[in-house]
Amino acid sequence: MYFRSVKGLTIAGPGQIDGQGSIWWGDGDVKLMLLFKNCDGLRLRGSRFVNSPKTHISISGCKGADIQSPRISAADYSPNTNGIDISWSSHINIHDSSIGSGGLGKHSSYTAVEKVLVRQSYFTSTQNGARIKTVPPNASSVQVSDVTYRDIHGSSASTQAIIFNCVGEFNCTGIVTDDVEVTGEGVFASCQNVHGDFTQTTPQITCA
Repeated sequence: MYFRSVKGLTIAGPGQIDGQGSIWWGDGDVKLMLLFKNCDGLRLRGSRFVNSPKTHISISGCKGADIQSPRISAADYSPNTNGIDISWSSHINIHDSSIGSGGLGKHSSYTAVEKVLVRQSYFTSTQNGARIKTVPPNASSVQVSDVTYRDIHGSSASTQAIIFNCVGEFNCTGIVTDDVEVTGEGVFASCQNVHGDFTQTTPQITCA
């Protein structure tokens, strides 16, 4: 489903959208399940999204969107069934969410993301819970700055619970963690080329 240039669009639950993605998994030409483009003032309320062929919800070129209580899930083995992808957007508020898969894409498909707020969310036994990932043609051309992780609590499926790894010409700057706790057996944090302030964070972050 594709919504374009619809201002003030509201979609409210408690309904469910089932992408029946299993018939598409493995197909190289899969589609997004739900795409909002240039939809300022978008509101999503309490709906459930399951088994997308690819990305469940894509938000592109939107301002002032509020995503409340989305329930997103797909099978563990489903490929690239991202939860919510955000590109060329600002002032995006995602809260009270439950997302069973997720990511932000690759091949330079997203090049400008700013002023994004994710709050009151829980990550349980995740491979990648809260992640900023960049895969441009030239890694040295990307700079990540002024990012705050606050009041995040959850568990990690792997021992490497927190990873800050900035490579290339630019270091990551202004990175803040506050009241962050990721539990699990033998968990640890790794950090490279990152400048910021890490307080009340478990596992402890020591950056080289």
